[in-house]
Amino acid sequence: MQKTRKYTHAESKMVLEWVQKYHSHALQWRRVRVGPLPKTENSSFFSVLRRWADLVFVEDDIVYIVEAKVRPDPGALSQLKLYERLFPQTPEFSQLSNKQIKLVFLTSMEDKEVKKLAAELGIEYEVYRPAWLDAYIKEVIKKTTA
Repeated sequence: MQKTRKYTHAESKMVLEWVQKYHSHALQWRRVRVGPLPKTENSSFFSVLRRWADLVFVEDDIVYIVEAKVRPDPGALSQLKLYERLFPQTPEFSQLSNKQIKLVFLTSMEDKEVKKLAAELGIEYEVYRPAWLDAYIKEVIKKTTA
């Protein structure tokens, strides 16, 4: 049985609030697939295997790709680097494929080591901790320890 991640809802809400608060006038897409479409006879079936970026937005002629995690998971940094590689191959974004890309890791807390690694990889490390998140985390912890 596959274990479901408990923070998905919170991460989606974090992304929505963050982009509305700091980039509300930017052209934006949330939960978007990146990468080329498979070229097989069952392309539509295999297209679900494409990767999902939490947010893509365009501001000042720069494409930003955002991955959000409640906990600062270093694995998200490699996800972002993969999205950066796949983005120019994404048919839905062909008109933006030659734009400069910046990567943003959005999380609710600072982790010095993950932040340092992000800087080394050229990824912006953004901390956004809305007031509702503490109560949400306590509820998740309560459910998992019950």
